Parts: sequence; C-alpha cells; structure tokens
Amino acid sequence: IFSFGASQMQQLARGWLVYDMTHSSLALGIVISLWGIPIILFSLIGGAVADRVPKRNLILMTETLSTIIYLSLALLIWLQLIAIWHLMVASLLSGFLMVFNTPARQSYLPELVSGKDMLNAISLNSAAVNLTRIVGPAVAGAIIATVGVAEVYFVTAAINALAVATIAFVPIRGEPHHFKDKSLTDDVKQGLKYVKNNPIVRELLLQFAIITLFAMPYMYMLPVFASEVLSVGAKGLGWMTSLVGAGALVGVLTIASLGNVRRKGAIVISLAITFGMFLFLFSLSRNYFLSLALLAGVGIGNMCYNSLNNTLLLTQTPPEMRGRVMSFTIMTFGLTPLGMLPIGALAEVIGAPWAVGGGGLIVVLATIALTAWRPALRRI
Repeated sequence: IFSFGASQMQQLARGWLVYDMTHSSLALGIVISLWGIPIILFSLIGGAVADRVPKRNLILMTETLSTIIYLSLALLIWLQLIAIWHLMVASLLSGFLMVFNTPARQSYLPELVSGKDMLNAISLNSAAVNLTRIVGPAVAGAIIATVGVAEVYFVTAAINALAVATIAFVPIRGEPHHFKDKSLTDDVKQGLKYVKNNPIVRELLLQFAIITLFAMPYMYMLPVFASEVLSVGAKGLGWMTSLVGAGALVGVLTIASLGNVRRKGAIVISLAITFGMFLFLFSLSRNYFLSLALLAGVGIGNMCYNSLNNTLLLTQTPPEMRGRVMSFTIMTFGLTPLGMLPIGALAEVIGAPWAVGGGGLIVVLATIALTAWRPALRRI
C-alpha cells in the first residue's frame, strides 16, 4: 500500500507537471515513454536475477532507490530548478528499477501461499494496489490544487520511505534457484525457449501485449481529458484516476471472493472485451459524471483481467521459471509508455478522444480474432 500509494501519487503529479510546463501531449508521451525503454530492454534480465537472489532483498533495494528519486525531484521543484530533462532522467531510472522490483514482487506470491489460494492472493494484492489508486490520485490532485507539485513529491518520498521500513519486516521465504553452470544470458534464453514451447503461456502473453500496447496508454492521456475535454482541472483529474481505482477495487474483491473458479480462460477473454468497450465509451463521453462512471467500468475490466491473467501465468509455470515468465509481463507492460508516444502524437492531430477510443476498439476486435484463431485459451 505504501509503495503503490507513492507510485500513484507521483504518476499523477508527473503527468500534470509535464503538461503544465509544456502544454503538449507529445512531450507528455516522450517523458512517459522513457520509462518504458529499460523495461523493454532489460526486463528478462530482471526476471533472471529474481530467480537467482532472495526476492525480498531485491524488492527492498529497489524501493530504497525509488525513495531517493522522489526526494530528489521534490527538492528540484521546490528550489525552482526543475526542467523537463530532470523528469526524463527520473522516468528512465524508475523504469530501470521496475525491471527488478516487479518480477521479484509478483513471483514471490507463490512462495507465500499455496496454489489453490493463488487467485485469492493475487486478487487481494490487486485490491491493495487499487485502494491506493482511489486515495493516492485524489490526495495528489488536492495537494496540487491547494499547495503545489513539490509538496506532492515530498509526501511521496515520505510514503515510500514507509514502504522500505515495512518491507524490511517481510520474512525471506523460499530458496533462490541457483544456476552455477549458467550465465544470466543462458537463463534468459531458457526463459525464451519456455515461452515459445508453452502455447498457453504464449497466448496469455500475446493477449496481454495487445491490451497493453493499444489500450493502457489511456492512463497517461487523462491529464488531456481533464484539461481540454472535460475542463475539470487537477482536482478533477485526481477523481478521474481514483474512480478507475475504485472500479478496480470492487472488481478484484469480487474475483477474490469467488475462490478457485473454473473456466478462467473464458473469463479472462470476456474481461478483455469488457475493458476495451468501457474505454471506447469513455472516449465518447463529454459529461464529467458519466465519464467517472465509465472509468470505474474501465477499472473493473482492466484489473479483473490482470488478476486472472497473472494467476494463469503463475499456475502454468514451474517455480524455477516464474521470475522470468513474470518478467515477460513487465516487458510487455513497458509497451504502455512506448505506446503512449504514437498515441500522444496521434492525439495532437485528431484529438485525445479519437486516439483513446480507437485503442479500445482495437482491443475488442483483436481479442475476438485471437480467440477465434487460438481457441485453446478459452478451454482452460
């Protein structure tokens, strides 16, 4: 909660700050895209490292470095020395830390719970994350509106420091998988071979990539919607982001209450289509309160999909490969900011609603086509 709360607050503050400094969707896309570069390039290495070292210690180290980044940005803004290139460097460094943090965090869950409880554990973990998506952006938006952006980053640094303190109390569980006769390069190749030869894992990752590339950049376009489409300002932006989190929280708690449900493959396909449709409808709305309701639907579809997708990936993968398989999802997630670059440029030409709505429609159509082409997933 502390870690993701800090992350949600700084994401909103960063997006607002960049757009306030430049009034450019393209500049916003560039800053955010830099976050995705190390994720695309190095995630597989991060997953291999997570399979080799104690995962708790890897999480602790990366969270400590994140706290230092937040505090540095806070001081630069407070001293009125902040420049776009500072935000670019911070975005790049944050992406590099995520390369190691997220595979370790995600692959650590199976070492804490049994297989039959996996969906519940992942859903409750997602619920905790989405609780921060409700509170964090609303608080960040209110702080920006009443005090300023620098104060948001100071609060973010303090909250992430609490994350470091609490992670230190998490016990070290499980044994790292040592590969004395193999290099990290060999580990990466082994992970690639595993994904290539496992059709279910391969299809799950492909579907996730389509959603990530074409739909998920909507998160970074919300400042444009708040400023130009709905005219609600920073405080309104905070509530828009919070409603996504509220919907996601309701969705993942519902999934968690279902237990070890059957036909997970068919459900995950349905959730992908639901997510895309809600995103398309949001792009058509010009009423603020209707937009909030539709964003709640976006959150429900997105996070329920993520919970089931991660559950299927972890249960289909042996323990010694989980860090590397989850690193594929992180590498794929890196397409979100990279996808923001062309969507930001497209929004400059045809407008943010058309760019975001088109992404939602692509997800719907691509999911239907993938399901018809590769029916094995819906039979799980």
